[in-house]
Amino acid sequence: HGWHLLAFEGLPGRDAEYTPGSPDLALVTNALAELAAVPAPDIRLPTAWDRWGYYCTVDAQEYLTGTTLLHTDPASTNVLVSDGRAHLVDWSWPAVGPPWVDPALCGMRLVSTGGHTPEQAWDWATRVPGWDDIDPKRVAAFIRAEARRWHDLAAEQVPTAAAIAEAASAWADAIASRA
Repeated sequence: HGWHLLAFEGLPGRDAEYTPGSPDLALVTNALAELAAVPAPDIRLPTAWDRWGYYCTVDAQEYLTGTTLLHTDPASTNVLVSDGRAHLVDWSWPAVGPPWVDPALCGMRLVSTGGHTPEQAWDWATRVPGWDDIDPKRVAAFIRAEARRWHDLAAEQVPTAAAIAEAASAWADAIASRA
């Protein structure tokens, strides 16, 4: 009848730690690798283009197309560490798109909230299968769109948005330099 059931399971744990040297980083990378292999379910979900198209040029629609289930908000507070695993929680913004989107967004979060350099974030992103196959120009364009989104949020006085926007710009520059 057009209904979708959403069920939750209680899971003890703590937020992931994104600082350099944290043992949680390998767990987060494993979770992102698992997710990158998950096709989107056959339900109506927004696409990556729906989510970021407003901040992109028209040619981005082609490379924001994909069939992978995306979390799209891998902030450390949305990753729960429990029993030696990282679990992506708070699925407020699921989408469908290419598998490199979540690792790219996680790299931005490693820079913005974890204190990583863009080079360190790149090293972590390369641990997610498929990252080596990315087109750095396209990923950098996507992260620049994400930076524009955060700049808009900063203009609306959203706390920490300005710092995230600056980190996203630095992350995009580092990715672009690899093209």
